[in-house]
Amino acid sequence: MQKQDYKELGFSIRKCGKDEIEIRLSTFDGYIRGFVRAILVGMLCVGMYFDTNHGIKPFSHEINNVLRSYYWATNPDKLAYPQYTKYKKIAEKKYQFRLRENDPYAKPPMSYERYKKSILPSHPFFELFLRTFWIPFVIFLIFFPRMSGIRVNRKKRLIYWQSITKTFEIAYVPEEGNPLAGLVYDKFGLYAFGGGKRFSLRFDILTQGEKEPAHHYAGVYPTPNEQHNDHILLAVQAYLTEENPEFLQHIGKRFKVFGSYPAITFCNFAALPCCFSHKNAQIALDNALEKWLQKTENQKQGWFNTMHGYQKRVNQQLEDQELDNQIKKSE
Repeated sequence: MQKQDYKELGFSIRKCGKDEIEIRLSTFDGYIRGFVRAILVGMLCVGMYFDTNHGIKPFSHEINNVLRSYYWATNPDKLAYPQYTKYKKIAEKKYQFRLRENDPYAKPPMSYERYKKSILPSHPFFELFLRTFWIPFVIFLIFFPRMSGIRVNRKKRLIYWQSITKTFEIAYVPEEGNPLAGLVYDKFGLYAFGGGKRFSLRFDILTQGEKEPAHHYAGVYPTPNEQHNDHILLAVQAYLTEENPEFLQHIGKRFKVFGSYPAITFCNFAALPCCFSHKNAQIALDNALEKWLQKTENQKQGWFNTMHGYQKRVNQQLEDQELDNQIKKSE
């Protein structure tokens, strides 16, 4: 790989310690956040266009509605008293006019408290809720939390993923041979707006007791180049077979979000941190490793053979689509 390729790996891989790296997820991370942000930017642009065309300050109508609901709920006098002053001035003139006309139905203006009661919304706090409940929800989507990614622990020789509910999917790394033999990879995974040229990197991890592997779509969204998935796989292989692989010199403890790709920045900056339990992870890894060490060599090899069968099936399916799933090394 070239130096630029190593630098671009920082968008997808970060260090989690001396012996662990994390590969960020794609579809359930950058794509969701970027999609929501793009929709909101589009809505803002449309709203500004219509408001300015009508000579209105952008979003002033929406802001005023929220402020009015807030004052009705918390300080109704701020809105009611100015309205009452205008009402009383007009009502007093009408009252005096009717008195001069000897109108038997002439009535003086209402008192302030009575007037305020007549214009006060019946459920001001509920109306305030209806106008504002979506705000924290939208803010949450704008800063959509980064999902926990695929982690590679070379000390324990395990590749794993921790879910939101603190359950784990764990793949074992063989002592010899292909370090990726314990899972299934697909370089042509689900990728929105890829145009048939860019894809996410799909990892399938077979949890013990399950019949089919679980799918995880990894790599930064949007991907910086068409060979990025190969580079991630090469980096993982190097991490599990070399003491100090070159790519480690170009990645940090945080995922890279700023650089030469504005779309990557747009989809991934200012994301809320993910919820990851190191304590639960260590317990789960130690338990998985203990169970693994209790297996015979034939049982271990049988498990790797099962994963190899899944990999062959994936490779064949992709080959039928004229796609090559073999890992390609950059010149």
